[in-house]
Amino acid sequence: MQQTPPALVPNVSISVAPMVGCTDRYFRRLLREITRETTLYTEMAVAAGVVRNPTLLNFDAEERPLILQLAGDKPDELRRAAKLAEARGFDGLNLNFGCPSKAATAGGYGACMMQKPKSAVRAFAAVQEASRLPVSVKCRLGIQENSLSHQDESQDFFAFIEALQQAGCTRFILHARKAWLKGLSPRANRTRPPLNYDLVFAAAQEFPTADFILNGGLTSPEQGLAVARQHCAGVMLGRAVWNNPWCLAQADELIHPHSKPRATPLPQDEILLQMIALSEAALAEGARVPSVLRGLTRMWRARRGAAEWRARLATIATEQARAQSKTSLASLRLLVERQLLLEPPQKLSLQA
Repeated sequence: MQQTPPALVPNVSISVAPMVGCTDRYFRRLLREITRETTLYTEMAVAAGVVRNPTLLNFDAEERPLILQLAGDKPDELRRAAKLAEARGFDGLNLNFGCPSKAATAGGYGACMMQKPKSAVRAFAAVQEASRLPVSVKCRLGIQENSLSHQDESQDFFAFIEALQQAGCTRFILHARKAWLKGLSPRANRTRPPLNYDLVFAAAQEFPTADFILNGGLTSPEQGLAVARQHCAGVMLGRAVWNNPWCLAQADELIHPHSKPRATPLPQDEILLQMIALSEAALAEGARVPSVLRGLTRMWRARRGAAEWRARLATIATEQARAQSKTSLASLRLLVERQLLLEPPQKLSLQA
């Protein structure tokens, strides 16, 4: 008999944003060596693709708590994808109503759903009815055509939130920027549109029975919680974690400040050795080398040997591309072990 998946812990307040090309299963597994309590999200998965290829939902149990982010505008596809996700054991579902990419706009999903609140409500209802998992929404503060458009659309934004809340949504993750659908790449859309935290806080005040998670422009869990405190139920970090995964070093203590930690944090070097072992196991199982190495690249920062770490990763990638030898991460392990002899063990810290 299938067991009901556990609901999200109410006081979870730190999460890592879904990032295409970044938060794949290998990077998420590496993050779990740093934090056990932070909620992780998959890369955005288009519902139609999930239905065609359910293996896209594969993940390791150690990645939990893990939320699947779905995108799409067709209720039937979203319904089928939600059922598959529940069967796979995800802890929750998140609907992407904020992606501004050309592919999303052309496909009628992502940020352009904010122009179609009735379609957004139908999408949410389909997912909620198809599964017992908690369902949240991630969106922007609105959309505009380009940087020359300056009209105040806060009422449209509030109407969008209200429509989804009336449909049963109780958790909103708000990227505190509008989405510009013309003239900006998805990358530029992450930074160019101005931040507006005040509008996020106003939404939290306007809809006090819903939980609001602040996303956008946050540099660390500590900084994010300081900004969001008294207004939001938590924070979601994206590029800050991708650029420096060690910024999550104290996340578990921030999430449960009055609870005893599950385990004493290991020194960075020991965690790195575990990460190398995990990566070698993934490669042995047939994982794509670029996917595995991409995550490892982020794991050695602001310390002696960082340049050599990157150089060795580049050499491994080059040798594999030329099929000169079986992929091995032994040179990385040797570098970590050499560093252990040259300097005291590095403990987890925000400056790592």
